[in-house]
Amino acid sequence: MLEKIDTHEGSRFVFTYEASYLSGAGGIPVSMTMPLRAEPYVSVELPHPFNGLIPEGWFLDFAIHTLAIERHDRFSLLQTLCRDNIGAIEVFPEERGLSKGQELLGPVEIEATDAATPHKSMLLCMSCLERLPSRGHNWNFHEACSQKLFGTPKPPTPSFAEKYLQTYAEKAIRKKMSLSGVQPKFPGVFKLRGRTSIVLPGQFIFKPEPEAEFRDLPYFELLGMALAARLKISSAERGVIFSDSGKPIYVTRRFDRRPEKIHVEDMAQILRRTQGDDKYAGSLESALDKLREISGAFQALSAERFAKLCLFNYLLQNSDNHHKNHSIVILPPATGGTLPRVTLSPAYDVLPTSPFIDDRDQVAVAICGKKSNVTKNNWVTFFERAGLGRKHVEEFIRSFAGAVPFIEHSLEGMGIENRRKDAYLKAVRQRVEFLESGCGTNFALGALSPGASSQDLTEAESSKAHDPIVTKPMARKRGLPPRAKGCAFPGCADSVERGRRKYCNRHGEMSDKGELPR
Repeated sequence: MLEKIDTHEGSRFVFTYEASYLSGAGGIPVSMTMPLRAEPYVSVELPHPFNGLIPEGWFLDFAIHTLAIERHDRFSLLQTLCRDNIGAIEVFPEERGLSKGQELLGPVEIEATDAATPHKSMLLCMSCLERLPSRGHNWNFHEACSQKLFGTPKPPTPSFAEKYLQTYAEKAIRKKMSLSGVQPKFPGVFKLRGRTSIVLPGQFIFKPEPEAEFRDLPYFELLGMALAARLKISSAERGVIFSDSGKPIYVTRRFDRRPEKIHVEDMAQILRRTQGDDKYAGSLESALDKLREISGAFQALSAERFAKLCLFNYLLQNSDNHHKNHSIVILPPATGGTLPRVTLSPAYDVLPTSPFIDDRDQVAVAICGKKSNVTKNNWVTFFERAGLGRKHVEEFIRSFAGAVPFIEHSLEGMGIENRRKDAYLKAVRQRVEFLESGCGTNFALGALSPGASSQDLTEAESSKAHDPIVTKPMARKRGLPPRAKGCAFPGCADSVERGRRKYCNRHGEMSDKGELPR
C-alpha cells in the first residue's frame, strides 16, 4: 500500500507490503531497490519505482491536456494514469473499493480485417527484413515471422487511419494504461473482424509514423531491432504494418505479457533516475554494476548481454540509449529458493537516431566519463568490467561489420530515400572502420540530418572535431602508406605541417613515413 501523508511540515510517502503478501508463496518485490520486508518505506518524494511508471512525452502531454491534471502532481498522475503499466504493477485507489476484475477493463482493441491485399506491398519481410518470395507475399510477412509476432501465420491487416490516433490514445487514458517514451504510441490488441470477432493472442505496442521531420522512423526502428536479432541479441518481436493510407506503423509484441503479467523494471527506476532528464545522467558503468548486483545467478549472462547491447547501439548510431531503454525481468524464486530471479529483458526501442536528430553525443549515457570521442579502448575497459575482454569487443565489431550489407539492402528494400540512406551508411561504415582500426580517438562526425551528407559538419562541429584539447592522440603504431598531402589516417585529409612531421588533431602526430605514434 502506498500512502501520501500531508502535514504542516510537508508531504511524505509511505509504502508498506501487506502481511498477506509477505506470507504468500512466490512473492516478488515491487522493485529490486525495495526488498520484501514488514517495515514501511518512507520518503519525501514519490518512490522511484512508482514515479517511473508515469508516462512521459507525447502520452503525458495528451493526458494532462485531456484530464486537466497538474504536471507537478505526480501522485495524482500515478492514480489517474497508471492502473495498467509496463510490468506487473497495478495501481488502484483504495477508497473506490473495486475488485481487480471490476476495475481492469482490458487493452485497447485495434480492429483488423482479412483484406484481399495489404495496404502497401513490400519486397522484404516486415519483421526479419529478409527477401520475400514475391512482392507483398503473405501481407508482407514470412509465415514463420507472422506466427512469432502475431500468433497466426497470416498477419492481421488493421483498419487504422492516422486521424484515429487521438481516439486510441483517449481509450488508453480512460483505461489508465501507461507507457513511457516521448514519441506517439499506445498499447492494444488486434480484434479480427469477420463472421465472429476474434481477439488475437498477445498484446502489442503501436507506434505510428510521427510528423514529417521524423518520416521513416518506423522503418529505422525495424532495422535496428531486426539487426539486433540477426546479431544474436535477445530482442522483442517486432514488425511494420500499414495504415489505410499506406503509412508505416511500428508494432512490437509485449514481452511483459505471456499472457499473464511479467514484472519488469527499467534501469532508471533501479538507479533512482526517474525525474525529467535524469535518465541520461550517471554512467553505463554504474548501470552495469547495479545490474550485476541484482542479477544473482544470472549476473554473468545479464552483464554480457548489456555490454554487447550498449556497443551495438553505439555502432548503430543510436545516441538516445538512456536508462529507460534497458529493463530487467523479475520472476518468482525458483523451487526451493528465496530470492527472485532477475535477468536483463529483451532489447527494445533500438533504432539509429543520427538520421533524425543533430546530436554531437555518441552515447546517451556516459562511458569512461564521456559521451563523445568514445574509443575502442573505452569499450574494452567496459567489457572487462562486464567480465569479458578485448577479443569479445573485436568479435562483436567484426560481426557488426559483416552485417553492413544487410543494413544497405534493408534500407533499399524499405524504400528509404537515397540521400538519407547514403549518409547513414557512410556514417555507420566510418564508425565501424574507426573501431576496427584500433585508433584511440574518433572522427567527430556529428549527427546526420535528413538528406545531409556525413561530411556536412556545421562550423561548431568542425571546430570541435579539430580541437586538440578535446581529442587526444592515443593510437598505436600502424604501418600506413605514406601520403604526399594530408593526414596519414585513411579517410582523413586534415593535417598541419610541423617540421618533418605531420600533425592531425583528430589522429595525432604522424612521422614523415605516415606512421602513427606509439
